[in-house]
Amino acid sequence: MIPSGFDWRAELEKKTALQLEAFGLDATYTPPPSGTPVAFRAERIPSGEEYPEEMGTTLALFVRLSDFPSVPVNGGTVTIQSLTYKVARVDVNSQGRAVLTVRR
Repeated sequence: MIPSGFDWRAELEKKTALQLEAFGLDATYTPPPSGTPVAFRAERIPSGEEYPEEMGTTLALFVRLSDFPSVPVNGGTVTIQSLTYKVARVDVNSQGRAVLTVRR
């Protein structure tokens, strides 16, 4: 039984913060066409399109939407370890998280 007053969203936020701190990569998102860059952390997750060599040409990145001033959009860029990727797809879930599919 769930204790009275238990806040699932707060617990999920704590888990996500710990997950990104432990497994995340430092990254920068720049909205199109030449918006203000935003620093965030992203965790690489398995994707059927991902190639393992040299950070790959396609990556799936788990992100927390609260790290962005607005939801990332297709055409924006993500820079990780000096490599720049273009956002090809944004899959948002109902808990304030998203998966960005990015391509070089």
